[in-house]
Amino acid sequence: MATQLERSSATREKTIAATIELLVERGYAGATIAAVAERAGVSRGAVSHQYPDKRRLVVDVVDEIARRRTVEAQALLAAVPPGRQRVEAGLDELWVVFKSPIYTAALEVYVAGRTDPALRPRVLRLEAEIEEALRDVVRRMTGLAPGERQVEVHADVVINTLRGLALMYTTGMPVPPLERAWAQARTDAARWLTELAEA
Repeated sequence: MATQLERSSATREKTIAATIELLVERGYAGATIAAVAERAGVSRGAVSHQYPDKRRLVVDVVDEIARRRTVEAQALLAAVPPGRQRVEAGLDELWVVFKSPIYTAALEVYVAGRTDPALRPRVLRLEAEIEEALRDVVRRMTGLAPGERQVEVHADVVINTLRGLALMYTTGMPVPPLERAWAQARTDAARWLTELAEA
């Protein structure tokens, strides 16, 4: 028989999955606590117990998944030899992350934060944390420490390129041109970052 902690953890995982699905399918407006509870197959009270309001629900869920993906990316990089191989593995992993539902869900939250004064400060804080985590992934790809100007600049270029292409990806634009654009961007980024890693 499951313990209370196990049941609570299972409810949390169902809630996280349902929130991401609803953000992708219905946008911020459709990801209500009631809709999340229904999709997750749990009571509204169970969702409200962990997430007292909708703003906290969506921000905390996006933050949680982003953190998990960052940890996964870091573990992947740790298992790959340094140099070009690690750089390329990191770029491939970042592209997978930006094409995933979590990025679409995050976009919905970011857009909602633009006009919601109560949500905006949370979104800005979330975005700053995610951006720093992404920069850290790029640093680990090169083996360089925080503050190295060259890697910081290249990290920003890579992250913003991924954002732009992923945004087009989420709008339903034809995939082949986006994949070609990423292939070229990946080649360029791999060259710059490998040079930094081996300098």
